[in-house]
Amino acid sequence: RRVHGESIRELGGKMDALKLRLNDKMHEHKLPPQKRRAVSSVKWNILGNRLASISSEATHARIWPIDHQGLHKEPTELRGHEDIINSIAWSQDKPDSIATGSIDRTVRLWDTRASNKSYMTLRNDGEVFNVDWSSDGNLLAVAYRSQQEHFISTWDLNKKKLLKKLKFPFEVLDLCWARTHQDMNVPGDYLFAATGAGVVLIFKNATLHSLCQIQTHVSRTYCIDLHPSHK
Repeated sequence: RRVHGESIRELGGKMDALKLRLNDKMHEHKLPPQKRRAVSSVKWNILGNRLASISSEATHARIWPIDHQGLHKEPTELRGHEDIINSIAWSQDKPDSIATGSIDRTVRLWDTRASNKSYMTLRNDGEVFNVDWSSDGNLLAVAYRSQQEHFISTWDLNKKKLLKKLKFPFEVLDLCWARTHQDMNVPGDYLFAATGAGVVLIFKNATLHSLCQIQTHVSRTYCIDLHPSHK
């Protein structure tokens, strides 16, 4: 990943210190003991000037401002969920907007430039495990579990309206929206879902019209990502 023209080579560790390597220089931000937890996920925004992180058993997310000097400011904490946050996802067209999904059955949308109060809450039928934005920032896909049943739902964010919901006999472990590449014949976005059955499901936009499935592993497929060119 590149931030302000410089290559980021290393990021990780436990939440006692967030470490960032910019070219050959290591930057480190230490946290007080009462805030130390294992990192469960980190995500960059599209400009590479903010890093979001969530940690195990935490009900808040942190937003870290990053520039060419590395980490030099305290993170902002996004608080409002009543249970553990499982997923974070930046908008693909709005660099300051982020979504968080929680066991408390809600997805919250935040403007990281403003206060730590969410500007929209989407309530689901079960515990949320994954969220992702469409490329235009108008749609959100949500993977959740309700009483041992597994679902994907899509939302119209402009209308705050549930568009579609599908049930699956296996876990949905990751979601990824993809822009249509210019070489493809069918316009619109595609939604990819990694599942506990070891297959990746591919859907046509928010209608969740099934296009195909790909057997990727003999066991669970935990995550999925796409090439930056979206080919």
